[in-house]
Amino acid sequence: MAYLQPGLYKVRQRSGPKLVVHVGIMDVGNRLRRPEGNYWETVVIHQCPPGIRIDSLDAFGPYEIVRPISDEAGAIRRIRLALRNPRYDPFWNNCEHFVSFVETGRRESGQLQEP
Repeated sequence: MAYLQPGLYKVRQRSGPKLVVHVGIMDVGNRLRRPEGNYWETVVIHQCPPGIRIDSLDAFGPYEIVRPISDEAGAIRRIRLALRNPRYDPFWNNCEHFVSFVETGRRESGQLQEP
């Protein structure tokens, strides 16, 4: 991984024969102030069955950075809110809903809206 400034970044990975897109939030520099594990390890917070996970970058797998999260304080607040209801639901609380909520405060899923 190239050097990145501490912050939160939207990341995505494509998988499977249909090239399904999975998205998450990469935390560089422990912006969430997680007490567990290696304090400075870069992690990805993402929504998948059965709920929200925090994985090391290696465990998350190949990814690409989509963009930095501009409202970091708001995003941290919304991640903490999402952790109160971490249960995965493919139609109402999937990875896109989670990342959209963290970025904007709205739960949306473009993949579910496409024909």
